[in-house]
Order: sequence, then C-alpha cells, then structure tokens
Amino acid sequence: MKYLIVFSRIVIGILFILSGWVKLVDPIGFSYQLEEYCSPSVFDIPFLIDLSLILAVFLSLYESLSGLMLLLGIAKKFTIINLSILMLFFSFLTFYSAYLDKITDCGCFGDALPLTPWQSFGKNILLFFFILSFIGGRSQIRPCFNKGINIMLLLVTLIGLLVTAYRGVTHLPMIDFRPYAIGKSITVQIKTVEELGFDSPQYQILYTLKNTQDQSEKTVTDKEYINQKLWMDSHWSIQADKTVRKKIKNGYKPLIHDFVLRKGEQDITKEILDEPFALLVICYDLLKADLNGLNKIKTFITSWKKTPVRFIGLSSSETSEQLGLSWIFGDVTLLKTIVRSNPGLVLLKKGTIVKKWHWRDTPTLTEFQNLID
Repeated sequence: MKYLIVFSRIVIGILFILSGWVKLVDPIGFSYQLEEYCSPSVFDIPFLIDLSLILAVFLSLYESLSGLMLLLGIAKKFTIINLSILMLFFSFLTFYSAYLDKITDCGCFGDALPLTPWQSFGKNILLFFFILSFIGGRSQIRPCFNKGINIMLLLVTLIGLLVTAYRGVTHLPMIDFRPYAIGKSITVQIKTVEELGFDSPQYQILYTLKNTQDQSEKTVTDKEYINQKLWMDSHWSIQADKTVRKKIKNGYKPLIHDFVLRKGEQDITKEILDEPFALLVICYDLLKADLNGLNKIKTFITSWKKTPVRFIGLSSSETSEQLGLSWIFGDVTLLKTIVRSNPGLVLLKKGTIVKKWHWRDTPTLTEFQNLID
C-alpha cells in the first residue's frame, strides 16, 4: 500500500501541475475551449461564455495548485477532496462531450497534447482509481518539508503561475504549441495526402434504420446501405440522430487542414502564401477588437512606406476599408488559432511564419525593417 500511495502521489501530482500549467501558458486558448463547452450545441450555458477567460485561469490555477499540494503533502484531507471533485468534474465533462460527439479536442493539456474526449475520459477514470487509493492510505501521505518551507514553495509557485497567466492574457503565449508557431511553414503543413503520397484516414458511417411497418431497427454501414439499395426501400427510414461516423483505419492528416482565405468567392490562399513578405492583420471579430490595438496597428501601417511587404486584413466579420486595408475573409476558429490577439499581427515569408505580435507588442519600424532585410 505504501508504494502504491507514493507512486500515485507522484503521478497524480505531476500530471495535475503540468496540465494546469500548460493551460495557463495559453489561457485564451483554454477559454475558447470552455466557450465551446458552454455553447448551445453542448451544455447550453450562455451566461458562462462571457466568464470563460476568468474560469480558464481559475480552473488551471486550481488544478496545478492541487497537484502541488499533493506532492508537498499539504492539507491532506482538503487536497484529496479537491482532487476528487476535479476528477469527477472533468470525467463528467469529457464523457458528456464525447457522448454527444460535438467536441474533438477536450483541451486537458491544451495544444501541447491534443486528446479526444474519449481518450481523456479513459485517462480520467484511470487517474480516479489512483485518487481513491488516497482515501484508505491517507496516513501514508507525509509532508515533504516543514510547514514553513511548504507554504513558501506554494506561494512562490502561485506567483509564478499568476505571472504566466498574466503574460498569456496580455501578450502572446510564451510557448506556442500550435502549427502556427514562429518558424513553422503553413505551405508545408497544408499539403494533402495526395501531394505527399500518404494514405488518408478511412471512415465508416453507421446508419440506424427503422422499419415503418413493424418498428424494428437495424444498423448498417454506408456501403451496405448503398449495395443493398435500402435507400430505395420505403419501408426503411434513417434515424438521423443515431447516425455514427467511425474511423476504421488511421492515416495521415495534414497538420493544417482549414487554412482557407477568400476574397469574395475567390480562394486566394496560394496567392498569399506565395508572397515574398505578407503582414497579416488579424481581427477575428472587428466589433470585439480592442480599439487601442486597432489605433496602434493603424499608426504602424500608415507610417510604413517601404516595400516589398503586402499588408492584408483577415477577419470573419463584415468589414470595410478599415485601417486602410483590403480585408479578406477567414474562418473565426482559424483566426483565433493563428494568433491569440484581437487584433494581432503575423509576418509571413513565402508561407513561413517569421514573427507574431500581440497588438500591445506592435513592432517599431526599425524592428520590422530588420526582419525583412
């Protein structure tokens, strides 16, 4: 029992600390995940959407500090209750979203380690059994240091986590785990399986059919549905709410599969990626964009008179000739993923990300010139 408690304490403590820290590095990204959970298609809790960023920081801090308290052996009973509540909460959250099949990434480890809701649910159930071992073996959890040192370590960690969260909210994340990190090539990452000569994932659709005569049901694959010409048989009707899409074979999936830029009806993605230099001014929603940020970026754009840099505005909202730019449509999720700032700046060199800026960190003309020389 002693060794199980020691092992569980180390595993649970480290996992909770890392999971909370990774989300605090990019709290805005985690808040987007929470918005998705609170959307009408999942839990339908609209009033929490406006509080998503506060909740993101709170839950991440709570998670990391609970893990640290377990490792240090502080307030054993309180810590075990905290961990149990967290595991029950996250287990319910992941099971519900997995069952509804509405969310593809649970957000447990942010973009550092994407997990599907089912994968996360399985992980949570396993960890919950480890936590249950603490109930009977609580006496085996002993403080690592004396009370003064433990409290000091907890306070220092809290300050460090708060600084990390503050930086992630007011600037760009200190570590970017997304495929749009500095140095990454969008051109390479959007290549299709056909271009690379790889096999793509294969999926199977399972239809649940109901007999209109005897009310019986049966499940068939999409191929069986076509081959047996069931679509011609008026006695069978598809139960749309029971249709399931199932992966039957793994394959290569492009790291970036939704990077599409349109000007009107024209797809100009390749045109933008082929530019020697392009500065993307990204506002996923101009109505929600920070006015100070828009003014700061406008000052920068109007001051820059040199070439060859193409300035392009990207937004998912209705636009006019704001900031003196020609605006191009981009999907809101795509724009939120590229840069965690509204507005934000991204410098591309033939499809490769050279630099990204939060509007607060808009470069000086000299800094910008040095990047394109």
